[in-house]
Amino acid sequence: MKQIGDAFAFPFRDPDWISKFLIGALMVLLSSVLSGLLFLLGYSVRISQRVMRKDRNPLPDWSDSGALFVIGFKYVVLYVVYLLPIIAIVLMLFFLVIIAALTAGEGTGVSLLLLLYVVLFFATVPYAIAPAIFTPLITIRFAERDEIGDG
Repeated sequence: MKQIGDAFAFPFRDPDWISKFLIGALMVLLSSVLSGLLFLLGYSVRISQRVMRKDRNPLPDWSDSGALFVIGFKYVVLYVVYLLPIIAIVLMLFFLVIIAALTAGEGTGVSLLLLLYVVLFFATVPYAIAPAIFTPLITIRFAERDEIGDG
């Protein structure tokens, strides 16, 4: 039970936690324009790295923002690679809808396209859920060396 409590309490043990939280809050606000998201992702990877090294104060400083941005960008590229099959299937579904709309007068063709659409849609559901389930594993593997290939 102590480990669960440590997971929630460790940020407040850092002597500079207030300033780190305020900068993090600013990055959350900047996430609405996507620039802050890359810094936040880099920061979370750095936290994972420091926890794996068992640092006493795992909250890193925000001083190396360029490195945080690069790490966050690499992490986004890694995650997009995992999502490429979903993106490809969604594009196929989009084109199926266009084809169905263009051939709306032909009953059998539309029925087959609709059937294919439903099959592809339900085939994507397990794969769409998988990256969310494996995100902790992906993050840990990526955090070990900051290499996209490791993720």
